[in-house]
Formats: sequence, C-alpha cells, structure tokens
Amino acid sequence: MTTKKYTVGVPQETGQTLGNAIKFNLEFMMMMLHSDRNDEAARAYDRIIALCDQAGQPVRKDAA
Repeated sequence: MTTKKYTVGVPQETGQTLGNAIKFNLEFMMMMLHSDRNDEAARAYDRIIALCDQAGQPVRKDAA
C-alpha cells in the first residue's frame, strides 16, 4: 500500500476566520489521532498553538 503525503495548512489570505482555522485543525488533529497517525496529529497541534498565538490577546481572569 502506498500513501500520499498532503500538505495541510491555513492559507493566509483566504478570508477564513481564525476561529474556523483553529476548528479545522482541531478536527483534523482528532481524525489523525483516531487513525494512529500521531506525527500528523502532532503537526496539527503545533499549527493550532501557532494560530492561537496569532490572536495575541492576553488571558483574562474572568474568561476561564
């Protein structure tokens, strides 16, 4: 069996909101975890963290 390697990311100028980009990567990460593709899941997790860092908002005490 051969596998194809796909590049999954968030295009920067697509008009996609930050929330939708995070949601997509979270769903992708979960699919990869459930199919035992841990390396891809780890990369998706890293993308989620990078997207969250793009928001740049400080954490509020009342938000938790």
